[in-house]
Amino acid sequence: MVKDKLMFMIGIFGLVLLFGMAIYSSFQFDVPYDSHLTQKQYNDVVLEQNVQLVFYKKTCPYCRAAKNAVIKAASESDYPTFYINIQTKEGQKLVHQYDVKKAATVVSIRKGVIKSYLYAKKNNKGDFTANKQAIKEAFRE
Repeated sequence: MVKDKLMFMIGIFGLVLLFGMAIYSSFQFDVPYDSHLTQKQYNDVVLEQNVQLVFYKKTCPYCRAAKNAVIKAASESDYPTFYINIQTKEGQKLVHQYDVKKAATVVSIRKGVIKSYLYAKKNNKGDFTANKQAIKEAFRE
């Protein structure tokens, strides 16, 4: 009887462990860059509040170089940030709406005032790097 209870408890523990590992492994620990802005979200958030729109292209070397710096700044911001893939139909609509010229652009909207910032650049050595000053300005309050 005690042995049966022990085996039952070990079985339950094993199932809980397996379930926990499945959930744990399904989470991405790298912050996703792909969050689409829908028209409803646009109306609810962009027109009524302060917000950042981060435009990117998956194959853009500038975007990749500054990705972590942008995500960090967004996570520290008091305002919502939306990541716009310019290669999608919805992304292209917003590219035209905000007159975005380069993929690595943050559009900052504060109380109806819209400003654009290039969040990446080439340094003197020709390497792609985060434009820390532009990122700081784009995500400030």
